[in-house]
Amino acid sequence: MLGVLILISILLAVGVSLLWGRCSFAGLNFSHRLSRECAFFGERLEYSQEITNNKLLPQPWLMVETEVPSDVGFLKGRPSAHYKVKKRMLSALFSAMWYEKITKKYPILCENRGYYFFGPTRILSGDIFGFVKISMINNVLVKLVVYPRILDVKTESGENYSPAGSLVKKSFVFKDSYNVSGTRDYVPGDSIKSIDWKASARTARLIVREYDASFNRKAAVFLNINTYQFPWEGIDVNLLELSIMTAASVVNKAVSEGFDVMFLSNARVMSEDMDTELTTCIPYGRGISHLKVILESLARMHPFSMIALEDVMLKAYSRLKRDEKIICITPYLSERMTELLKFMALKGIDITLILTGNKDNNVKAFERIKTYRIAGEGNWREMEEIRLV
Repeated sequence: MLGVLILISILLAVGVSLLWGRCSFAGLNFSHRLSRECAFFGERLEYSQEITNNKLLPQPWLMVETEVPSDVGFLKGRPSAHYKVKKRMLSALFSAMWYEKITKKYPILCENRGYYFFGPTRILSGDIFGFVKISMINNVLVKLVVYPRILDVKTESGENYSPAGSLVKKSFVFKDSYNVSGTRDYVPGDSIKSIDWKASARTARLIVREYDASFNRKAAVFLNINTYQFPWEGIDVNLLELSIMTAASVVNKAVSEGFDVMFLSNARVMSEDMDTELTTCIPYGRGISHLKVILESLARMHPFSMIALEDVMLKAYSRLKRDEKIICITPYLSERMTELLKFMALKGIDITLILTGNKDNNVKAFERIKTYRIAGEGNWREMEEIRLV
């Protein structure tokens, strides 16, 4: 009789285990999110995971394993090593009763510029006896863009650097209503007179016209993403970050002074599907929204390119006009780039050359080209300002 009872108990336990395992993921929802999708270097955000058990059957244990970027600092929780490059594994144990929602929050530190993905997530569960274990994969990715550092840019004398240079500053700037340069979405503060009602009706949202100013200052910023002349020589990560930080700071300064800014680079902007162009070209624009587009491109840049910056500059040369300003940021100066910059200067283009790092210490100032240097790539994280010398 005792043997029969034991057998029945075992069969019941196995049956319950199989049923529990089969129903574990029924009515179970998992989601994860960030408090913001974009952040500046050094900011703190909150990453949260949420489990909802929408059924009567409780979940005694759920192991949630999420792939997280290794370049993002977790101030709570200890992600373990992962076989994927620049990835770690964040593991969390949940236990949910019937119709219960559980949320776990992790403060994170954005300590590196970049474009990051949280996920995919593997969820493991089973019965209370440990006889059955099942798993499922959640492929929903959470994306994070960390903008590069932006610092004040100053000259060797300690004065604030201005992209205007020797350009004469006007006491006022007014819009030429007969010269429409394009359209954009309406933002609070725009004049009602500038609304393009036909375009607004066609797109079902308010569209405003943009006008060229009677005095319109333009600056084209070129960034060389390569830290060595030949890609096979490798990548100097600190020098790369110094160059990107310099570009972000110069663009921010130009936009804040009312310049129309065009940004070009030989770098590819990374995307989830890697379907972007091999080089970066952001046309002229102004304002905070345009600055955000450039900063996001800088955040998502691939760390090296097989295309020389000189090729990008030659392609853009036809769009540049006499007296237009070029700011070229590069870690090194090749002979071909030197000749191209001299040629553009002879054609009347206002050129500023900013050399980052200490690779070309023997470069002398060129005629008609304002030349600056920024050193200290080893401590770019600790810099309080960018000093042009």
